[in-house]
Amino acid sequence: MAIWESSTGEANTALIRRILQLLSQISHWNIYYIPRAENQKVDKLVKMAHSRSQDLRMFGRPPFGELGQLA
Repeated sequence: MAIWESSTGEANTALIRRILQLLSQISHWNIYYIPRAENQKVDKLVKMAHSRSQDLRMFGRPPFGELGQLA
């Protein structure tokens, strides 16, 4: 999950409350920093998913193209 700031610059408190609620249900968790350069493939996949107007898309082959292998 990511915590986004609103256009006013204030933290999205509903999202933070939900994250804290989820974390309270887990006995052990870690937060890792992932540099932007190492997260580009995943970032492109997320942007691709959010830019689609349909809720479901079927592909005969993975639509990675320029993304290459994810693993």
